[in-house]
Amino acid sequence: MKKHLGYYISFFIILAGGVYLSLQGNGDKSLTLRFVGLFAFAYVVWGLLHHLVHHSMTVRIVIEYIVVALLGVAVIVFILNGGV
Repeated sequence: MKKHLGYYISFFIILAGGVYLSLQGNGDKSLTLRFVGLFAFAYVVWGLLHHLVHHSMTVRIVIEYIVVALLGVAVIVFILNGGV
């Protein structure tokens, strides 16, 4: 955990920034979705950089980060469009 602490702190900052920006949309779905997309992109880049530096980079890892980001975006789109 200690050797990855900087990555976890940076991930928390990215996460907090994504939540903050998404809440700043003030009901504007288009703006909120742009912020969510930006966060999803930052999440993928963060994860890939982390694996590139500290672990092995495989196609499976790349696909996993992209799929998780797209799933998160899909959930937010569903919620913004009146689901739940």
